[in-house]
Amino acid sequence: MGKLLLFQLLTPALIDTFSNRMLVIGSLFLHPVCVNKTKIGERSMEVIGIAGAGISGLTAAIHLAKNGFPVRVYEKGEDVASRFRSEFQGLENWSRDEDVLAFLERIGIAPRFYHKPFNEVDAVNDLGRKCTIRSLSRPGLYIVKRGRESDSLDQYLKSRALELGVEIEFGQPTMSQDIRIIARGPQAARSVAYGMEAEVDHPDRIAVLLDDRIAPKAYAYLIIVDGKMTLASALMEEFHRAKECFASTVKRTQAMYGVSPRNAHPVAGYMDFALRNSYMDGGRMLVGESAGLQDFFLGFGMRYAIVSGYLAAESIVQGLDYDQLIKGEMEKQLKSSLVNRYIFEKLGNRGYRRLIRAWERSDDVVLLMRRWYGWRLYKGLLFPLAGRWLRRKRRVGWQRQRERVTAA
Repeated sequence: MGKLLLFQLLTPALIDTFSNRMLVIGSLFLHPVCVNKTKIGERSMEVIGIAGAGISGLTAAIHLAKNGFPVRVYEKGEDVASRFRSEFQGLENWSRDEDVLAFLERIGIAPRFYHKPFNEVDAVNDLGRKCTIRSLSRPGLYIVKRGRESDSLDQYLKSRALELGVEIEFGQPTMSQDIRIIARGPQAARSVAYGMEAEVDHPDRIAVLLDDRIAPKAYAYLIIVDGKMTLASALMEEFHRAKECFASTVKRTQAMYGVSPRNAHPVAGYMDFALRNSYMDGGRMLVGESAGLQDFFLGFGMRYAIVSGYLAAESIVQGLDYDQLIKGEMEKQLKSSLVNRYIFEKLGNRGYRRLIRAWERSDDVVLLMRRWYGWRLYKGLLFPLAGRWLRRKRRVGWQRQRERVTAA
């Protein structure tokens, strides 16, 4: 307790002061951007190529097109979101001061896709104890659709880009000479998720189950919205046990919520995370999970993808350095998520119980989560340990995971 008090006393004196350049970078998020029309006019004949029509790539394409740049997107799939069949995912709303929908509106992406706000989520620990956590100031997250349905986030971004004159070439896996932005999704599996989509007769509900026995070093989740369900187990370790862990998750949720899925089909995915010295590759900007820009603690990566796509476009529109934009707006958040992940991997189920108790005691979990995702003195002290742990895991652990998954 004495050390914690000391940290709290010292923290105000150790808060970073930002240079004028960083204030300019930060203003990109606080105020609408004033575009240099002459500059755009001079560059208007240059086609900006983007590799990948995911969330980050299409966000960049939309912002560039709105500012007068001709844009061509190359997508290897036959449509956007080809790796998703149809599923619900959470668009988190706690990591920044600005509501995520307000941010989208401000950068020219009006939220005309399916989104449902949630202020309550069930949290369940390894002992089966369930509590309901609440956010009072604003929704903790918005449930959105991914995949090929017309009201999914992916399809809306595609239609918005096409409206603005963006060219999208599907079935194009090769790299064109005009590529300036690489948005090709995760390049490695740092976490995997395996589950199902189904129809159910059950009221809307979101639940997160934190138990290393059914979701090693991660969590399982249940999303029921409008009679449709997404149920999955996410794993940070023991990837070869994905189907076994999911079977245990199904039993656990059926016992707790009495769900009886119909017309079920499997869903699966994976996510990547990296901290880089540079987010450029051969003069091209890496965005989203191509750069490893991801929430490593809980795996809510869509907001990171949107922000990085926007910053890549802004670096072209305003002639700013992309690495400085990313590091100014996202680096401390990325480092914080790594330290959060490191702490809770070390504590295991005991740590998850403490996490759930803190959620339960909080009057507003959004405010609590924002503090946890912020950069604090103790995180600076733990970051070197977390960095060494990540490098060791990358070098040894995940390589073994890939080998075991391939063998299975």
